Amino acid sequence: MAIVWRLSSIHFQDKTLIVGNVLRKMPFFEKNPRWDFRNLLRVLYSYFCAGYSNQKILIHTSTQTIETTTNYKGSFQLVTDFLIPENITITDTQNHLLPIIQQYPTVFQDTSSDFDIISDIDDTIVKSYTAHIFKRIGTILFKKPQKREVIDFTQKVLDSAKQQHARVFYLSKSESNLFFILTSFIEHHQLPKGPLLLTSYLKFQQLLRPKKGRNYKIDYIRFILENSKHKQFILLGDDSQRDVEIYTEIAQTYPNQIKQVYIRQTKEKPSNRQQTQITTLKSIGIEVTYFTSNEQYSLLKP
Repeated sequence: MAIVWRLSSIHFQDKTLIVGNVLRKMPFFEKNPRWDFRNLLRVLYSYFCAGYSNQKILIHTSTQTIETTTNYKGSFQLVTDFLIPENITITDTQNHLLPIIQQYPTVFQDTSSDFDIISDIDDTIVKSYTAHIFKRIGTILFKKPQKREVIDFTQKVLDSAKQQHARVFYLSKSESNLFFILTSFIEHHQLPKGPLLLTSYLKFQQLLRPKKGRNYKIDYIRFILENSKHKQFILLGDDSQRDVEIYTEIAQTYPNQIKQVYIRQTKEKPSNRQQTQITTLKSIGIEVTYFTSNEQYSLLKP
């Protein structure tokens, strides 16, 4: 039976963004495997689960039913023009219930905070070695999420945000196969539980050469900001890939909505291009902190 692998129902002022994945069968799942070898089995098996591709599904609220279609990887996404306060259910067109297997929250309400956070995950919150593909894969396969190393500085930023009731959007190009790995990490380290916006599910043969869409992150950030005009945002990222470039482009477009930018240093120094982009951010009047993993952090000012 097909199952819903990842689901987020995210509230904005007058609409709801619903994103998820549907798989044709239940993956091998153990929330906290005792041995690293079982973590290896769990992760590998996920890359052999086929998506529920190009299929119509029905999303049921307490008042209406919405029809949508999964893409060729089994992902779906839609935006309603109203808030959906309750948990939704999902069925196929024959009205067979598609179980939502996650224990992580599915509904993410707006908050009273005047700012929110958009954060990368890999090498921003957890050490992932994204610049070294084989080291990254080895870490994912052979280290349980409870053994993965949290970035101390970032954890303190997020803890401060939680105290101020800010909502955290976890935006990553990690594939949806890793949803349970990442949510287990978030829960183990008691980080704020926010929606995970991940890329589509991958098959094993796509692992070394994934096609995830160059503008995936920037498109989501634009959507979040466009639908949160009453808020400012803190952007968290690292210098291993395109975060500096993306955040600079966003800040130039939405200067009044960007409160601060934090970039974790993973290299000896930023590239010339990144240094220019950091200078551009500062020239706009945005505070930029280029930090190492264990720098001292002073709490955010309300």
